[in-house]
Amino acid sequence: MSISADKRRVRILHLEDNENDRILVAETLSSNELICEFTVAGSREEFEAALRRAGYDLIISDFTLPSYDGLTALSLARELHPETPFVFFSGTIGEDIAVDSLKHGAVD
Repeated sequence: MSISADKRRVRILHLEDNENDRILVAETLSSNELICEFTVAGSREEFEAALRRAGYDLIISDFTLPSYDGLTALSLARELHPETPFVFFSGTIGEDIAVDSLKHGAVD
């Protein structure tokens, strides 16, 4: 099945400091025939600047970064762009944190 030329690009802000995880997310989405345009943020400063710069269709975030945490990123994203879905992609979230994240506005 090929991607038709009229499909809209999905603009994604991806908060992730690990390049291998960024590649995994990009390859997973492209293998599902999504046309994605990524803005990558590897730090708090980059993420906050990107949120203020442009609109996104989706925000994907790691949960644990060296100088930033996912719940803080989620809180800022909800404040600035409450309509934009926010998804955590992380191997470090347990059930309690996942439930807490959903209560704070994450969609998955």
